[in-house]
Amino acid sequence: MGKKDAVSKHYMSKNEIFADAVNFYFFDGREKVKPEDLENGDAEELELLYGKHAAVHAVVEQEKNREKGKRKHKRRDSDLISVQRYRDILKRCVIREYGRTVYVIYGIEAQSEIHYAMPVKSMLYDALNYAAQVSEIADGHAKDGNRGKSAGEFLSGFHRTDRLRPVRTLVIYFGSAVWNGPRTLKEMLCLPEGEDFSSLNDYRLDLLVPGEIEDFSKFHTELGAVLEVLKVMEDREAMAELMCEKSNVYERLPRDAAELLRIFAKIDMEIEEDEEEINMCRAIDEMMAEAREEGREAGMRLGEEMGRKAGIRLGEKTGREIGRKEGRENLMTNMMRNFSRSGVSFEEVSSFISEEDFS
Repeated sequence: MGKKDAVSKHYMSKNEIFADAVNFYFFDGREKVKPEDLENGDAEELELLYGKHAAVHAVVEQEKNREKGKRKHKRRDSDLISVQRYRDILKRCVIREYGRTVYVIYGIEAQSEIHYAMPVKSMLYDALNYAAQVSEIADGHAKDGNRGKSAGEFLSGFHRTDRLRPVRTLVIYFGSAVWNGPRTLKEMLCLPEGEDFSSLNDYRLDLLVPGEIEDFSKFHTELGAVLEVLKVMEDREAMAELMCEKSNVYERLPRDAAELLRIFAKIDMEIEEDEEEINMCRAIDEMMAEAREEGREAGMRLGEEMGRKAGIRLGEKTGREIGRKEGRENLMTNMMRNFSRSGVSFEEVSSFISEEDFS
């Protein structure tokens, strides 16, 4: 796992940060998901697909050598397929509202780079989780000796009244480039023009991109401040202005949030081992001061080089003019000397030759 991936995963795994991201995206900032109602799920999505109890009969892997932390398919016999993937973060949640209790499973995928197959990757995570729930319910029925009331319930192991917990996967993009990857499954499909594919099932990616956020006040933790910096991280002046405007936040930023900004926004600063709160304003001020000093020194070097080249050009021009003048004078002197030897007087020569004739 790369450093960017490790830092972003560690930061987003904190319950209060995880809940803030989920609430912002899915509930428009309303605090429906409480940090205390979150518990870690198994980020390993594993499904054994076997015979009549299979929730899915075949899964085709298309990212064999590109995903980290993945194990290969294993076939134990002709009917058994093992599919295994590792999510970044998975948490089970209990949402209590209006006297009702809803159980939801949320996953977060932190992306430092654009993933051009992200809709399929996210859909696969969700499908594997649903398949795992089906298998778990079927195993529970088998353990209890409950074969169901019909052949359909017996064959599937899943009864007509059984229900699954909703699974939502939120992809958070921490990169600087504009997300130009697909956001739906249909965008990845080769569909002939002019044909009606409106009935084709689609999968929409739940994607959070800092550059597309308009209202950061809907966040309730420093996550909003972190994402707001990432939105302007390519503009150092805008970043400095933002931190100056909200210095009450950025002067006391939690260590893991500062570490994330240091890596993704490329803020050159040292974080001491015992520091729990980091003054990002001081760090950005020092970085801007260094940039200004480097700019001043570069300007001086450029000025000196330009002056040197201008001096050379001026010297060359002056030298050419002096050379031409001396050449003209030498030419006239030699001509006068030659005419004199031929018996022609200076006055006679001057009457039909002027100095302009030699310019």
